[in-house]
Amino acid sequence: MNTKKNLLNIFVMLKRKDYPEDYEYLIALRETYKEEINKVVMENNEKLEATLPTFKQIEKHLRDSNGVDYIINYILFYYFVRSKDLDLIITKELPEDENSNYILINEDGKSVMYHRGNYKTVKTHGFKDHLVKEKKFVNTCLTLLGSKKSVKLLPYKQADKAIRYSTYNGISESEHVKILVHHYFNMKNINKLIKIGQSRGTNLNLILKNYNLDFQLPKYEFKEESDEATSE
Repeated sequence: MNTKKNLLNIFVMLKRKDYPEDYEYLIALRETYKEEINKVVMENNEKLEATLPTFKQIEKHLRDSNGVDYIINYILFYYFVRSKDLDLIITKELPEDENSNYILINEDGKSVMYHRGNYKTVKTHGFKDHLVKEKKFVNTCLTLLGSKKSVKLLPYKQADKAIRYSTYNGISESEHVKILVHHYFNMKNINKLIKIGQSRGTNLNLILKNYNLDFQLPKYEFKEESDEATSE
């Protein structure tokens, strides 16, 4: 349904310009699709809320994790990324390609820079760099790298599959984000929700609609965005 709505937007734009007499019909059809999408989102959220792990469970899972599992869960928990963002290398040498994802171990050996140059909305939001000083995170990166010049974090080509091997109960990255959004939404921590949107490269409206298990039919119109699919 979301794909139908997005494809319909193409014709809405064309009709608005050249065939204004047909514009109202297309708008009405698109609104019908929106209503159906919202209902599906709410139904799916009810099922997810009953089956997804809690915030405390994924937090404990992070503390108990080691190695690759720890790196993956740490980044998911604190930077709210997509699967693609975890397709990265760990290195001590600055890669020439800025349009890649990597963890660069700083010269002092006490901190690392997590660089995201290849993620879904990079063309809109630009590169993102995160300085990490957490001792366990840094030491884990050093251990994984060993004597090599660089090492890939994910052992499989399919990032989503690799991530599910490391997360609590095999949940996906989008389910991980929904747990965090649900937690901070119930805490009324708007600053954290804004931070999630900024780190993920998504506006707050989409965070509250697409990742909020408490989403209800809106009393106001959400601004349309093309950088994120409702079904994600």
